[in-house]
Amino acid sequence: MERLNGWQRLWVMVSFLLGVGTVIVVFNTIETESHLTTWYKADQVIQEMEMENVKNRDAGIKPRSTYQQSSQTLAQVEKRIKDIDQRHIQDLKDLPAKQFMHVAIWAGVWLGTCISLYVMGWLIGWVIRGFRPKAA
Repeated sequence: MERLNGWQRLWVMVSFLLGVGTVIVVFNTIETESHLTTWYKADQVIQEMEMENVKNRDAGIKPRSTYQQSSQTLAQVEKRIKDIDQRHIQDLKDLPAKQFMHVAIWAGVWLGTCISLYVMGWLIGWVIRGFRPKAA
């Protein structure tokens, strides 16, 4: 195998640094069970507040602010809570596949970027060699 020239070594270093950056981005943006649970709990709290507002409205209690008004019925809110529960369970089941796709996409982006950099460097070198005077 031929030794790497300086430009190829630079490409290896840039590819490594891009790989480190990609790993950091993947680690910080990947969806986890705790993220899903946090959003689920927030949805639950919102729906519980909505349920309370509907119950207060049905009991004839006037809302203290416009945020406590609701145009939904109790059945609609209960259905929404069931839908949220089912969506959360499905999201937890789909989580490993989503995580795999997330990692695979970012690995593809990294690999594509590295290959593109190498090809661009090779093409630029090819063009520069074409402008050099030929040896006599």
